[in-house]
Amino acid sequence: MNLRRLLWAGTAAFISYHLVANRDTIKEEVIETKELTDDVSEHIKDINQQIAVIKGQLPKLTEMAQDLSQKASMFQHEVDIRTKQMPLLNKETNEKDSTVNTDDVTH
Repeated sequence: MNLRRLLWAGTAAFISYHLVANRDTIKEEVIETKELTDDVSEHIKDINQQIAVIKGQLPKLTEMAQDLSQKASMFQHEVDIRTKQMPLLNKETNEKDSTVNTDDVTH
């Protein structure tokens, strides 16, 4: 039992000695860690604020996306209609051109 106490006392003395010997290094590391922790906390706070802003903008963005989708659909429908009319216009133009050409030849 005395040996156990001596081992514990020796271990405690060894740890205490190294703590005192390296106290400046340990103190600097503790201060640096504290600063880093504070910086990280500030960054987390900023990130959470930015997430809140983004979440606040989601309904507006969703509405804009739906509006753009509807406009694109309407535009595509209009393009389809005009594309279908183009061959008809080409036929009418060709027919007019052919009648004008034959009129020029006869005069």
